[in-house]
Amino acid sequence: MTDAAKAPMELELFSNTYRIGTLDAVRQFHVTRKLGPVLTGLMEGREKARESKDADGEDAFLKMLSPVIEQIGKLTQEDSEYVLFTCLSCVSRKVADEKWVRVMNGNRLQFEDIKMPAMMRLAFEVIKENLGDFFAVLP
Repeated sequence: MTDAAKAPMELELFSNTYRIGTLDAVRQFHVTRKLGPVLTGLMEGREKARESKDADGEDAFLKMLSPVIEQIGKLTQEDSEYVLFTCLSCVSRKVADEKWVRVMNGNRLQFEDIKMPAMMRLAFEVIKENLGDFFAVLP
């Protein structure tokens, strides 16, 4: 099966089934561009965690997460919303047998029961599915 024919990923989250679709290449580029500082923070955090060999697992995790959270906090509201809305625009939720509804309608969530943890997990899955190949080819 070629990448173009790859079946959409599905996941079960908070008792709902979601389908992760594909972003076009231009939107992938813009999401990557806006997340650049966050990804840099992730790399810095990984290095800090590796340097603290004597730290326990939780301490190493917090050291890794700290630069990421700092960079997320620096994103403008406009950039944050662009990333979230773009990622969620390719997500659908199963509402009946074989009936799928997009979770976004413009810049609004279609389902009131989607709270921040589900929203963030869905956006992360979109990033992983759509941008994972790009990061795999980087040195």
